[in-house]
Amino acid sequence: MIFNEPKIPSEAHLEYSNSARIAKWIMRNSGGAIKDEKQANLALFIFSVAVILVSLYFILFGSISKPPDEALRNPTIGLPEK
Repeated sequence: MIFNEPKIPSEAHLEYSNSARIAKWIMRNSGGAIKDEKQANLALFIFSVAVILVSLYFILFGSISKPPDEALRNPTIGLPEK
């Protein structure tokens, strides 16, 4: 049995790139501010560090709340009446 299929180089039919898809997306949608993959990766790194720092701030300091001054002077405020 002989197959008459055209010979296609493997590079032509499967195109792989070393850059990440999100880096390409950032370069395409940055409005020209990010020109190459190195800048896109740096922008992603800075964004991820900022998100982590904001998350840590809210986790560590977001639940600490000081009661109002009136509640400190009269601790029965907010409690059900007897």
